[in-house]
Amino acid sequence: MDKSGEGIIFAGICLALTTTGIVRADSVSSPAPAGQASKAQSSEDVFKSKGLAYLGFWLILSDEEDIHDNIRAFRAAKMSIRDDVVARRDSTVALNQAHRNLDQLEVELKTTEDQLTQSINNPVQIDNKNVEPYNNWVNTNNKLQAKRDSLIEDIHKQERELDELQKRDATIKHSRSRYVNMMIDMGSKAESVAAAYAGLAKDTELAAAIDQYNQTAQPRARLGPSGRFLDDLQFIRQCAKEVLSSPVPVESAGGVDCVNAVLNGTLTATMVWDSGAAMVTLSAATASAAGLQPNDKDESIDLTVADGRKVTAKVMTLDSIRLAGFTVKNVECAVLPPDYHGTDDLLGDTFQKHFVCRLDQQTRQLQLTPIDSSVTQGPVVGPLPKPQPKPVAAAASNRNLLSTMQGDTSRLDNGAIVLQGHERITTARTFSPPVKLTIIAQTDSTNLRISYAADQIIFNWEMNQDQLRIDGGPAGGRHTDGAGKIPTNLWVKVEIIVLPDSMKILVDGQQRFLTQADFSHVNQGLSIFPAAGSVVKVKSVVAK
Repeated sequence: MDKSGEGIIFAGICLALTTTGIVRADSVSSPAPAGQASKAQSSEDVFKSKGLAYLGFWLILSDEEDIHDNIRAFRAAKMSIRDDVVARRDSTVALNQAHRNLDQLEVELKTTEDQLTQSINNPVQIDNKNVEPYNNWVNTNNKLQAKRDSLIEDIHKQERELDELQKRDATIKHSRSRYVNMMIDMGSKAESVAAAYAGLAKDTELAAAIDQYNQTAQPRARLGPSGRFLDDLQFIRQCAKEVLSSPVPVESAGGVDCVNAVLNGTLTATMVWDSGAAMVTLSAATASAAGLQPNDKDESIDLTVADGRKVTAKVMTLDSIRLAGFTVKNVECAVLPPDYHGTDDLLGDTFQKHFVCRLDQQTRQLQLTPIDSSVTQGPVVGPLPKPQPKPVAAAASNRNLLSTMQGDTSRLDNGAIVLQGHERITTARTFSPPVKLTIIAQTDSTNLRISYAADQIIFNWEMNQDQLRIDGGPAGGRHTDGAGKIPTNLWVKVEIIVLPDSMKILVDGQQRFLTQADFSHVNQGLSIFPAAGSVVKVKSVVAK
């Protein structure tokens, strides 16, 4: 709490935030001079009716807090895709090698068994005067039998390894599908919140209530979105853009091409990509899991399935099918009867007709290009909401912004914010180039991480502390060896200077990084956070 005592004056809100994080606007009361209590309460009632809650001096929608609570898991899912790709590649190599080893062992076993059979069928006669040939024959047979037993054990071991590898492969191959589904779900919710803020910004009743409230309140309330939400929203939108420009992975199962689709927004199903099927076709079990229950009123249709059998199916409509970042609504499908087994779910022409589709058999990737308005691409993206003007004008430059940072700000050490685990702080406002951001901070070990114009700028990366990591953003991937090491348990000054066409990073006045890229569209808050067990302290954040 600062010396001004603002945390106490603001009706205990700042104190409540240290234990609860977010406070409903109707859960606290603001002090007001005598005769003005009814007016203050009137403002609180308006805030409550609009679904707003307090976050520091911000008035925010509660869904904003939900998004931020889930953004860490979303970031982790994004980062894990790369690890899963490497793991799956290694798994595939090991799987193929295990198959080769097993084939070789079986060939060797057959050769050994043939030699043993031949030896047994042609025994050496015992000569009392010379038993050495017989002994050699017995020794050879014993060695062959021991070798056969050893080979059988090796085969069983290899089969167990194959089984484990196949289980592992089945687990990690769906990581991208899970990440895409999370991106679509979070993106849709975030865009809904952004649209709601746009509506609230035009709400005259709310504007009047905020003005009335700020006549007596300290600090003065400000309508969201908070800078933290804008940071989250921009990250989600960048992820959506990456997903939509990426091909769909295709898996081979039993000699057919399969993809992972989401039915009715909830059920993830592995479906055969069948360009010859006239309709999307579902088993009764899959349809039921997706919420479809055929009855006698539904139209019947005769189908011939892949093995040539004829079956009568019911024609129904799926509310939606999502494949990667593309969603098609109201898709006609055929639901097979419950007693019919032995066929896969098919992603046929009632879905495929909305795209130009190209399947690369060599890379096992499917490229989709929408051709009509029935296809929704990713979350419905609107304009980036702008934070409302601050109630009291204040110079943004040459002023420590630490007291206005949002997030995990409750732990202090001599005025510095202490961060550990998954904690993060973000500036209350956003910045666009040209801007110079100066951070005075320290880490006790690894990972001082900063997010501005990049998903993360990493000093003392745990995998290679000498490498300065630049993940995401216009300069993403331009990591610089020899530039990432900073001392531990000492204050360092990090300066990030971003112009519309360049970025420069300095540490204690020494240039560590310089690159050219298009930063003209950057508009986000500055975030600081630890990782991999580090403890980070932040003493000052200044923006010019």
